[in-house]
Amino acid sequence: MDGAAVPPSWLLLIYSLPAHPTNKRVYVWRKLKQLGAVYLVDSVSALPYTERHREHLQWIAAEIVEMGGGATYFQASSLGPQQDAQLRRQFEEQATERYTSITEALDRLEATSHPPSIETEDPLRRLTAQFRLAYAQDFFHSATGATVRRRLERLLRARSVEGGEDDAHDDMGDLATSRD
Repeated sequence: MDGAAVPPSWLLLIYSLPAHPTNKRVYVWRKLKQLGAVYLVDSVSALPYTERHREHLQWIAAEIVEMGGGATYFQASSLGPQQDAQLRRQFEEQATERYTSITEALDRLEATSHPPSIETEDPLRRLTAQFRLAYAQDFFHSATGATVRRRLERLLRARSVEGGEDDAHDDMGDLATSRD
C-alpha cells in the first residue's frame, strides 16, 4: 500500500415528505442538523459512517415514513474521490463555523473585565457546552477545535484559580467528549 488516505465511509439518507404541513420538513431538518449531517441536495443528507449515525438515520427514516413520507438510507464506501473530498470539506467548514462562533464569544468574554452576575447564566459554562457539541460533530478532528479546546481549558483554569470555584474543574472535566 502507498500510504494514501483511506476514504471515509458515508451514510446517506434520501427522503421525501409532503410539502404541507412544513413543520414535518423542519422537524427532520433539525434532527439531521443535530447529528451534524450535511445536505448534498434537498432531501439528501450525509454523515460519516458510525454505528451511532446508522441507528439515528434508521430512526429518522422510520419517523419520516410514519409522517407519510418515504425514506431510504444506505452506506456508501466512497462517492468517488472528488465527491468524497468535497463532502469532507463541507464537514470541515461546518466545524470551523461552529468553532469560529465560540472563538468570537470567547473574545467578547475576555474583553469584559467583570465576571457574570449570579443572576445570569455563566457564559463560560454555556461556551463549554457549545464546544462539546461542536467537538462531537467535528468528524475529521480539525486543528481549530484543538485550539479552541486549549483556550477554554485555560480560561476555566484561570476562573477556578481566581474565583475559587469548585465546579470549574467539573466544567473542564472531559472537555473533549468521546466520539464514535
